[in-house]
Formats: sequence, C-alpha cells, structure tokens
Amino acid sequence: MFPGPTESTSADFSFKNPIRTCIKRGLVLAAVLFVGTIPAGSSHGETLSRQDSAAFQIADGNSHGSSHDERGRDRESRKKSKDPVRIQRRGNLRFGRFGSNGPAGMITINPNNGLKTVSGGVFDFGGVHSRARFRIRGERNTYVVVTLPNQVPITAVGSGTLSMTLQNFTMNATNPIFLGPSGRVDIYVGATLVVGQSQHRGVYHGSFTVEAEYP
Repeated sequence: MFPGPTESTSADFSFKNPIRTCIKRGLVLAAVLFVGTIPAGSSHGETLSRQDSAAFQIADGNSHGSSHDERGRDRESRKKSKDPVRIQRRGNLRFGRFGSNGPAGMITINPNNGLKTVSGGVFDFGGVHSRARFRIRGERNTYVVVTLPNQVPITAVGSGTLSMTLQNFTMNATNPIFLGPSGRVDIYVGATLVVGQSQHRGVYHGSFTVEAEYP
C-alpha cells in the first residue's frame, strides 16, 4: 500500500490591462508516490488550501499609439472600444497520482480529451487527473489570440528545493480563436510533466499563465 496525500488546490489570480490583454494563472497539482524503497527524508503528502480570489486592474484609457503612426492609433482606438477580454479559470490541470522506480519519465495530459499517458520509468497510480479549462469572454463575433507558456516549474509542498518541470503546453483550439455570437468560448489546456530520476515523494503544485488578447 502506498499512502497518498489529500488533494486540493490553491488559487492565484493576476489580471493586466483587460481592454487589450487578460492574463490568468492556471493551477497544477500532482501527487508522487514511490515504487520500492522510499528515500530517507522524503516528504509525505500534505493538504493544500483553497483560496479563490481575483484582482482586477482597469485600464487608464491612455493611448499607446505613436503620434507618427496614425494606423497604430486607429488600431488602439478600435481595441479600446471593444468589450474587455476576461479569462475565468474553470478547471485545474491535474496529473493524479504516480510513482517512479528510478528512471526519469513523462506524464502527458491531452487537451482534446483529457487522457493521461505515462512513459519512461513512471507508473500511473490513478487519482484525479484533468486538463485545465478556461472561459474567455470578450466582444461578440471577434477573435482573440491565446498565448501559453513554454515551461514552468512546480514544487513540492513544504519544500523549496524539490521540483519538476511542466512543458509542451497545448490547447484544444487554434489561434485566432473565434468568440462567436455569445462573446465567449471555453478552451482546454494540457501539458507534459517531466518526472526526474528517483523523483522525491510528495505533493507538487504550481501555476502557469494563460494570456488572451485581441489581434
């Protein structure tokens, strides 16, 4: 039997100028167990707290267009006349429970169907896994461009040194994304978690940034 941690989430929201750009942080949670001997000093699973909060920063309305580029000013003016772009996190990126018997490996969450696949020296122990989900709102019948990160670290709860790398972020949609007559669309995000050789046991969590803006 492998003891497992209690899984929950913590939230961290960040918004920038919502008229042109909106930035949202998604959450990542993974529970690492072990196959075989548990290394000395490894941490047991801990409970994460959940805090749902949001902070909005409203644009000051100043023009960023150059006085020498009328077309640039016109584009800025059109952007500012649109409804603000907003992103709401609707679901977290979860990798469930897994273990390592020594060799490094990878875990991938597919953004199209939410399937979880493992490779290398990683063993899947089940648990809750899911793709991240975001709802984007803006001007009706317009397009937005979504930017995902290249890679981010996630760290073990209670440790400032144990970490894994999250990379190859993908989504189920192709830029530019049409908001449609309702002015909203849901996108799903997946990624690959790199599990290191003899990865230490623990509950790992972190966040990644999703940005949406008008073209």
